[in-house]
Amino acid sequence: MDEQFWTPVAVALATKTAETLAEGAKSAITALMAVVRRRFERRPDAQAALDAAEADPSDPGRIQALTTALRTAAAADPDFAEALRAGWREVSAHIEVPDAGNVNHITGAITGNVVQARDISGGVTFGQR
Repeated sequence: MDEQFWTPVAVALATKTAETLAEGAKSAITALMAVVRRRFERRPDAQAALDAAEADPSDPGRIQALTTALRTAAAADPDFAEALRAGWREVSAHIEVPDAGNVNHITGAITGNVVQARDISGGVTFGQR
């Protein structure tokens, strides 16, 4: 499966996206979660990754651990991989999941202004004109 598949699935599972969705999407993500939970019940480490990501979905490390657990389980079990892919197709038909990999990172010494934003309509001004 392609690399851009894993993180959105992990984010949707971790953030319990179903809680804020229309009925069709709720049932789709609930079914996807059931597939993942059934597979992970045989792997305590994978279940721990899912639980940790659900507990704090804003933690990129937890999302990465869940992403790795999903990828590892799918590599070991082609039937799980197909069920995951099919479940994700159903979920993604109903939602737009934030891309956890599309994050601003700022490192080093900052001497000027910085804006971290997704969509901006209009201008951005710093200080006085």
